[in-house]
Amino acid sequence: MQHAKKCAVKLPVWLLTAVISLGNQVFASDQRILSAQNSSIEFSVQILGVIKKNGQFTDFNGRFERQTGSPEKAFVWLSIRSGSARMRSKKDTEMVKGEDFFAATQFPEVRFDSEPFDAKLLFDSKASHPINGHLSLRGRRLPETLNLKVLACVELAALDKCSFQVDGKLNRARYGMQSHRAFVGDDVRLSLTIHSEGEVESGKAQGELQKE
Repeated sequence: MQHAKKCAVKLPVWLLTAVISLGNQVFASDQRILSAQNSSIEFSVQILGVIKKNGQFTDFNGRFERQTGSPEKAFVWLSIRSGSARMRSKKDTEMVKGEDFFAATQFPEVRFDSEPFDAKLLFDSKASHPINGHLSLRGRRLPETLNLKVLACVELAALDKCSFQVDGKLNRARYGMQSHRAFVGDDVRLSLTIHSEGEVESGKAQGELQKE
């Protein structure tokens, strides 16, 4: 009786690399910078239920990162300088940065930290996905959910120069913003278009705000 010959299948190096990369769902590096350049963070509230007032933050940074020890998991953090809030008029700008709203002098940072999520979501440009996390605002840290969608990438597999659309809604009263509720709505809608620039430079502290 003849012994069956063992058959070895050789795969091309490029295919093996692709399989390993997709299996781990990793980026070209462990971290990707979220840059304020070519990005925007806008917010809006309703006045008397019919008029929409729009504003934006002009100073922020953040990162996408792989979870240490679990490359199939990722998380994102975003740090916003509350004093960079801008409205159309100078009066509205000063009010929104004041004690009744963001209280920028006392609480200079607004921050979102996501819970770990499936890294595959960052490679799906066809759908929007909920990202759970915690928002720190005016000294309170509360659970919030933002919806993330990939808009475009130079190289999706590496998240190189990618744009993301992020939308969400929060209740300002939960964060102690109780003033002017007779004519300013409680719901604050967020609309973010975030651009990832590349790898994190070594030596940068996590969550460090850019100095003015």
